[in-house]
Amino acid sequence: MSPWTAHPVAIVGRRIDHAHCYVRDLQGAAELFTRVLGIQLTAPFDLEGMRLCTSRLGIEIAAPTAPDSPIHRTLELAGRPDDQGIFRLCLVVEDLPRALAHFRSRGLRIFREIQLPGIAHEFQFDPRDSFGIALQIGAWGPRLAAVEEDGLRRGAAWLPAPERRPVAFLEERIDHVHCTVDDLDAAIAFFTDLLGTPFTAPYAIEAWQTRVSISSIGMELNEVTGAGSVHAAEIAARGPRHIARLCFSVKHLDEAVAHCEREGLRILRRIEFPEIAREVQFDPRDTFGIGLQLGEWGSRYQEVTRAGLAAGARGAENPLRVDPRTD
Repeated sequence: MSPWTAHPVAIVGRRIDHAHCYVRDLQGAAELFTRVLGIQLTAPFDLEGMRLCTSRLGIEIAAPTAPDSPIHRTLELAGRPDDQGIFRLCLVVEDLPRALAHFRSRGLRIFREIQLPGIAHEFQFDPRDSFGIALQIGAWGPRLAAVEEDGLRRGAAWLPAPERRPVAFLEERIDHVHCTVDDLDAAIAFFTDLLGTPFTAPYAIEAWQTRVSISSIGMELNEVTGAGSVHAAEIAARGPRHIARLCFSVKHLDEAVAHCEREGLRILRRIEFPEIAREVQFDPRDTFGIGLQLGEWGSRYQEVTRAGLAAGARGAENPLRVDPRTD
C-alpha cells in the first residue's frame, strides 16, 4: 500500500491546492495579477466578512469587508501584524472526515468551518498549533466545476486576461511555497506526521545563514541560523513564523522576468544553483505584500530532489552542497 493511501490525510494531487492572500485593495491586486501573470480571476464574491477572487493558478486574493473578518483573526492568532500577504495554505483531501480526525488527534484546533452546499466543505485551523502556518483542508462538491466556470466567465467580463499570456508557466499551479519556521527539525517532524508528506533531509546554505528542507507537496521550510541571513528583513517585519513566498516554475525565465520588470516589479534577488535551478524573487511591496518567485529548473534538479528525499527517509545527512550565486 502506498504511504499516501495509508496516511489519514490523502492529499488530492499530492500538492498544495491554493493559497489565501490578504490584500486591502482587491480591485488593484486583481488588476496587477491579471496584467503581470496573465491569469484569469473569477468575478469577486462575498463570503463571511471578505470579498475575494480565485484563480486556477492557485492564487486566491481576499480583502476584508468587516473589522472582525477571518483574515484579521487568523493574523492575530498567528502573531503577525495586520499586513498584506499570504496567510493560509489549502489542501484538498480525499477523505475529509478521516483527515479532520487526524488533525484533531494531533492537537490542531478548528478555527472555522465553511460549508457551501454542493460546492465545498472546508476546515481552517488555528495557526498557533502548526508553527504559525495557517492550514485549511477541504473536499470539493459536485457543483464546484460549474460554479468555477461561471465565476471565470463573469471574471472575463469584469477583468479579462490578456489574449496572449505574458508568463508561460510550466504547470498551472503553485510549484512550492516558502515558509519560515524557528525550529526546522521540529517542524519537519510535525508536518511529516500531520500530512504524511516526506521532506528532504535539511541542508545548509551557509552564505545565507539558512537551513532548508522541502516536501514532496511543495512546502519549503526555512530556518534562519544567524543575524546576517537573507531572510532577516522578512523576519523583522513578519516574525520568525510566516508564509513568505509563492513560487511558480516557468518555461522561459528571462522573458518572464523582463515582462515583470516592465510592469513595475522590482527584483529582490536573483539566485542560481548551478545545474539545479535559477530563481528570481520580487519585492513584495510591488505585489500587495504577496511574495512571488519565478524559477526554471536545471538538469540536476530531479536527481538532487530524489537524493534529498531518500536521505530524509533514512534519517541521513543530505548530500547536497550548494553555494548559490546571488545578486
